[in-house]
Amino acid sequence: YHELSQDQKDCVVEEYEENKLHKSKGIRISMKSKINNVTLTLKAIENEVPFVLSSLCSS
Repeated sequence: YHELSQDQKDCVVEEYEENKLHKSKGIRISMKSKINNVTLTLKAIENEVPFVLSSLCSS
């Protein structure tokens, strides 16, 4: 992420903001649920960055 240009970073942030709007929101019952949610979100970001970069380079 740190090696991306500002335009690429903005694009990644925009993609995740759109994704966030489409997700349903729920109340997390426990701290463990909150931690699991953050962990899964970070893993999703880590997996998506190469995909976003390849789609930016091809367009």
